[in-house]
Amino acid sequence: MNTALNTAHLSKTPALLETLQNVSLQVAPSWPLDQMIAVNPYWQMRDMPIEQVATQLKATSNIDLLWPCKHYVVQYHEGHISTQAIEQALQAHPTLKHLSVSQFVIESTNTATLERHDISFTSYVEQQSSNTQLSISQELNSHISQFCAWYFQHHDSQPSQQLSGHLYSQYQNFVAQDQGLSMLLDIKALHKKYAALPESAQALISQCEQAFELPNKAWPYYAQNLLLQLNGWASWVAYLNWQANLYGKPAAWHLDLIAIKLGWELVLFEHLQQQDSAEFVQTNQHWQFALEHFEPRLSAIAQHQSYQFVWWRAKEIEYQTALAKKLQTPAPQNPQQSTQLQAVFCIDVRSEVLRRHLERQDAHIETHGFAGFFGLPIELKLKDNPLKRPQLPGLLAPVLSVSPINTPHSLISSGHQAGSWDQVFKHPASSLPIVESAGWLALVNIIKRTIYPKKSNKVLCAVGQTDDWLIEQEGLELSTAQKADLAQKVLHLLGFKTYAPVVLLVGHASHNENNLHAASLDCGACGGQSGEVNVRVLCALLNDENVRNELANRHVALPNTTRFTPAIHNTTTDEVTLLSQEREQISQWLNQATIATQKERAISQSQANEQDIQSLPHTLNRRQLDWSETRPEWGLANNSAFIIGPRELTRATDFNGRTFLHSYDESLDTDGSTLELLLTAPMLVTNWINMQYNASVTAPDKLGSGNKVLHNAVGGHIGVFEGQGGDLRVGLPLQSVHNGHKWMHEPMRLTVVVRASKTALEHIINKHPDVKQLIDNGWIYLWQWSNTGLQQWANGKWKVR
Repeated sequence: MNTALNTAHLSKTPALLETLQNVSLQVAPSWPLDQMIAVNPYWQMRDMPIEQVATQLKATSNIDLLWPCKHYVVQYHEGHISTQAIEQALQAHPTLKHLSVSQFVIESTNTATLERHDISFTSYVEQQSSNTQLSISQELNSHISQFCAWYFQHHDSQPSQQLSGHLYSQYQNFVAQDQGLSMLLDIKALHKKYAALPESAQALISQCEQAFELPNKAWPYYAQNLLLQLNGWASWVAYLNWQANLYGKPAAWHLDLIAIKLGWELVLFEHLQQQDSAEFVQTNQHWQFALEHFEPRLSAIAQHQSYQFVWWRAKEIEYQTALAKKLQTPAPQNPQQSTQLQAVFCIDVRSEVLRRHLERQDAHIETHGFAGFFGLPIELKLKDNPLKRPQLPGLLAPVLSVSPINTPHSLISSGHQAGSWDQVFKHPASSLPIVESAGWLALVNIIKRTIYPKKSNKVLCAVGQTDDWLIEQEGLELSTAQKADLAQKVLHLLGFKTYAPVVLLVGHASHNENNLHAASLDCGACGGQSGEVNVRVLCALLNDENVRNELANRHVALPNTTRFTPAIHNTTTDEVTLLSQEREQISQWLNQATIATQKERAISQSQANEQDIQSLPHTLNRRQLDWSETRPEWGLANNSAFIIGPRELTRATDFNGRTFLHSYDESLDTDGSTLELLLTAPMLVTNWINMQYNASVTAPDKLGSGNKVLHNAVGGHIGVFEGQGGDLRVGLPLQSVHNGHKWMHEPMRLTVVVRASKTALEHIINKHPDVKQLIDNGWIYLWQWSNTGLQQWANGKWKVR
């Protein structure tokens, strides 16, 4: 029988329900493994100043948004941070500007590390109790996590069961049948106590409100602490709700995880109250005092973090000073050349190095940066297969579906081969711990794959060498006019003034074996997939004679001598594969660019020295085929800036593979619509990438996914456990940001540099809340770049740099 509830108190509950729902909405979504895209884990808190978010997360959940001072002190003494940069950062800080550099260094060196402080009632019970050596919190969280793994795997196969409160009620039923926790924690009839809780999440929350008698101001902090103990599953719930909103369906589960955690808080609260009234009074007093006086803890953390923010800002100033110098160095004036090749790459930082080396091959080569999904709002659909795969940013829902006219049988049937050992090593849901389950049965295949790794074409998505695509909207094939509409929009966004005889559209993908997080190295703008589908479809569209005739009728002329050719950039080896026949000269240019890029990247990332360069192609190829390789590539590590402007102004500039580059010519954007699109889509995507990498470094235990050697897939594609349990892990694996000796990514907020008028930028800032919040609250920097120099938007005005 469920515990009695004072229904008269329910009138007070709606305000608390809204508070708890707002807390749950502060958790950013985490995409599944097979569609894994970078996500800013602080995205849902972008409406708050970054300093406030850093303080609150540290206080409630011990999540670090910043590196410790000691890390930067070492860099300062090694000469990587200058006195001038620290002085500049101090002068901009509201409370530390009175300090000299030497005083600041001494004080930040002597700053004591803040003690970890949990504010759940369960944690106070643990502090008072010596009955068990086990952590009650860890055991309960593991129990909830294992249930969520079962529940969401079942929901994945029956998605119609998305009902608010369903997760909580199912967990309550699950606990009622499980006596294990009672024995493990040595608390008699623990499962019966949980089963006796109210059946609805709302009623449970109301009962907790009555029993705990917490001040209203404490609930947001307390609830955030409970929810972020299961941050991984909270992120998965956020993803499911995100998808529901994206496709116009009702979201659910906003309160369920908090309710499940509150249920255990109430059970332990009432258990202690009944078993030992004296200990209960003491424990409850300490708990209540901590929550009632939470603001002083926030203030202490904010004061401590002020030193960290100054160090962080000083490091950013060092980088930005060098960046500004590069941007203000006049570009070399090359004599006008007839362009023979235009190559359009994704804006990805990994493309920057390859583009630079390709342009150095010949003055007749141009490269351009464009969002990696090439402006196509599509999903891939295969004949006689119900599965669909988004090929666009996670911020957007697909509008069109594309299908190859002649779908290869191998692609259709591949989904039915998951039981073979070959799929164990190929499938994105494989991992090294498979050996633990398979034992000696796996040994033969492991030895075979180790000694004789297969040459694979996995960088291609196996849609076949086809230029024939069916493009549909709501089940109807697009007409020639509709195809021309799509083509015209993309051409406008590309912003070409003239067309070369060959225009390469270069998507990108990563090639690595046995990597659960492989999608995180593919094209994020394509939904964590290879960009092959997008470039094939767009080339077919732009080469279509009927489409070209329709465009000509609209005075959008494509020269008859121009053909669009799809290609794919393998970011693991930096090889570029042409997906249709082209003249030998182009292949030679690409091969030379690949060799130069491999050399630069290997040396800069300390993967090779000058003596190893000759064998580098073989080494890289071996790495991409090695199932035991945990660091196939560093992906987008060390990303730090996004430049939107004409390529001719940056063509000769070496940005060290740290910069996203999107081509843009304001003179061709008379109504500002292209700029508006760039600041509301690609800029947000680059912010997500930047902050995911930052968080995976500063808070690897909560916002990173841990050691990939220990990963086990949950539900095939939902996510990973590190080992056999614990919370669902989010973010990047340790090996994606650390080489075993040092961090490969330096946390730094993105500097966005735009070659456009101040008026146009201000209009977009004031029109779009997301853009304004990111800038005003300190999540990104925005620079305006013109012939007269660089200016930064800060505090509602432009400031000369």
